[in-house]
Parts: sequence; C-alpha cells; structure tokens
Amino acid sequence: MLPLFIDYFDYMLIDQEFGFKMDKKLLTLVLASLRLEPNRPDKDSFITLNCISPSIYLIFKGKVDVYYQNNEPALYFLEAGSYFGDISFIFHTVNQYRFDIKKNSIIYSLPNIGDIFERF
Repeated sequence: MLPLFIDYFDYMLIDQEFGFKMDKKLLTLVLASLRLEPNRPDKDSFITLNCISPSIYLIFKGKVDVYYQNNEPALYFLEAGSYFGDISFIFHTVNQYRFDIKKNSIIYSLPNIGDIFERF
C-alpha cells in the first residue's frame, strides 16, 4: 500500500517545479502518522462547518463532493490523489465548505502534522 500511496501523492512528496523532495526520514514520519478514517454516514461532512479542520485529509480511493456551506449543487469533486482541509488546518481558518465522502471511499488523515516537523 505504501508505494501506491506515494505514487498518488507524489506531488506533495516530490515537487519537480519547486525542487522540493522529502528525505527518507520526513517521508517515514509522514507515512507513520497517517490514520485511516472510518466511514461516516452519507450526509455527514468530514469537516464541521464554521469550525477549524482537525486534520488534513488525503483521498486514497473514491470521491468527495465539495459544497459551499449547505448550498446545492456541488461546486466540484475531488478524486483519489487529492486532499482537503489543509487551508483550515494550517492557517487556523474557519471552514466554510461541506465535504461529502462517497461510499466505499478510503480517506487518510494527518492529524498531527505539526508534531511531525517538531520531531524532524
């Protein structure tokens, strides 16, 4: 699973444009910190509206529909290899979007990314 995960999220781990490449120690810390998220009921958003995201979420398999607040229709959707919650989590901004995870999706989270860099 780890090689496939690295392939899906290679743009986060190795960025050719900016010349960024995670070294093996940082990559190991990030991979060791991943947490598989349990499936949630269809109408539950992964990140609560008007709250700060508790994690950065990575879509390993499946699809996530993204809505502004509770408005319909969806603004867009995210597929495997995408991530969400990063802006709210990193900048401590209140989340204004609803993220509906489709059935049979596999989502991982990085809840303590700050701890990773402290250990690094």
